Amino acid sequence: MRRLKTAVNSSEGASITIIHLDYGNRFDDIGLKTFDYSRKSINERWNVGCRDGRRLVDAIGRMPPRRHRLDIWRLSEAGLLEYWDL
Repeated sequence: MRRLKTAVNSSEGASITIIHLDYGNRFDDIGLKTFDYSRKSINERWNVGCRDGRRLVDAIGRMPPRRHRLDIWRLSEAGLLEYWDL
Protein backbone atom coordinates (compact mmCIF):
# COMPACT_ATOMS: atom_id res chain seq x y z
CA MET A 1 0.00 0.00 0.00
CA ARG A 2 2.90 2.35 0.73
CA ARG A 3 4.28 1.86 -2.79
CA LEU A 4 0.87 2.60 -4.28
CA LYS A 5 0.53 5.70 -2.13
CA THR A 6 3.98 6.96 -3.15
CA ALA A 7 3.29 6.29 -6.84
CA VAL A 8 -0.09 8.07 -6.83
CA ASN A 9 1.15 11.04 -4.81
CA SER A 10 4.11 11.57 -7.16
CA SER A 11 2.07 11.41 -10.38
CA GLU A 12 -0.53 13.62 -12.02
CA GLY A 13 -4.21 12.77 -12.23
CA ALA A 14 -7.32 12.42 -10.15
CA SER A 15 -7.28 12.27 -6.36
CA ILE A 16 -8.30 9.02 -4.67
CA THR A 17 -9.92 8.54 -1.28
CA ILE A 18 -10.14 5.09 0.31
CA ILE A 19 -12.15 4.51 3.49
CA HIS A 20 -11.55 1.26 5.35
CA LEU A 21 -14.36 -0.33 7.36
CA ASP A 22 -13.41 -3.14 9.71
CA TYR A 23 -15.79 -5.43 11.53
CA GLY A 24 -12.98 -6.44 13.88
CA ASN A 25 -14.10 -8.77 16.66
CA ARG A 26 -17.74 -7.72 16.74
CA PHE A 27 -18.98 -11.26 16.30
CA ASP A 28 -17.33 -12.91 19.30
CA ASP A 29 -20.57 -14.54 20.43
CA ILE A 30 -20.99 -16.32 17.08
CA GLY A 31 -19.02 -19.55 16.82
CA LEU A 32 -16.81 -19.99 13.74
CA LYS A 33 -17.63 -16.42 12.67
CA THR A 34 -16.99 -16.78 8.94
CA PHE A 35 -18.70 -20.15 8.64
CA ASP A 36 -21.83 -19.38 10.63
CA TYR A 37 -24.79 -18.91 8.28
CA SER A 38 -27.52 -19.15 10.89
CA ARG A 39 -30.39 -16.67 10.76
CA LYS A 40 -29.04 -14.99 13.93
CA SER A 41 -25.57 -14.61 12.43
CA ILE A 42 -26.83 -13.27 9.10
CA ASN A 43 -29.19 -10.79 10.80
CA GLU A 44 -26.39 -9.59 13.06
CA ARG A 45 -24.03 -9.07 10.13
CA TRP A 46 -26.69 -7.17 8.18
CA ASN A 47 -27.48 -4.97 11.19
CA VAL A 48 -23.81 -4.17 11.80
CA GLY A 49 -23.27 -3.46 8.09
CA CYS A 50 -26.33 -1.18 7.96
CA ARG A 51 -25.21 0.68 11.09
CA ASP A 52 -21.68 1.11 9.76
CA GLY A 53 -23.02 2.29 6.40
CA ARG A 54 -25.07 4.98 8.14
CA ARG A 55 -22.09 5.99 10.28
CA LEU A 56 -19.94 6.18 7.16
CA VAL A 57 -22.41 8.43 5.33
CA ASP A 58 -22.54 10.71 8.39
CA ALA A 59 -18.71 10.75 8.64
CA ILE A 60 -18.32 11.57 4.93
CA GLY A 61 -20.55 14.61 5.57
CA ARG A 62 -17.86 15.78 8.00
CA MET A 63 -14.91 14.70 5.83
CA PRO A 64 -11.59 16.12 7.02
CA PRO A 65 -9.51 18.09 4.50
CA ARG A 66 -7.51 16.14 1.95
CA ARG A 67 -3.87 15.52 2.90
CA HIS A 68 -2.47 13.94 -0.25
CA ARG A 69 -3.61 12.82 -3.70
CA LEU A 70 -4.20 9.35 -2.22
CA ASP A 71 -5.80 9.53 1.20
CA ILE A 72 -6.65 6.42 3.22
CA TRP A 73 -9.04 6.81 6.14
CA ARG A 74 -10.62 4.39 8.57
CA LEU A 75 -13.88 4.74 10.43
CA SER A 76 -13.31 4.77 14.19
CA GLU A 77 -15.64 3.17 16.74
CA ALA A 78 -16.76 6.73 17.55
CA GLY A 79 -17.89 7.20 13.93
CA LEU A 80 -15.06 9.58 13.01
CA LEU A 81 -12.73 9.31 10.04
CA GLU A 82 -9.13 8.84 11.19
CA TYR A 83 -6.26 9.32 8.76
CA TRP A 84 -4.46 6.01 8.21
CA ASP A 85 -0.81 6.82 7.70
CA LEU A 86 0.53 3.58 6.24
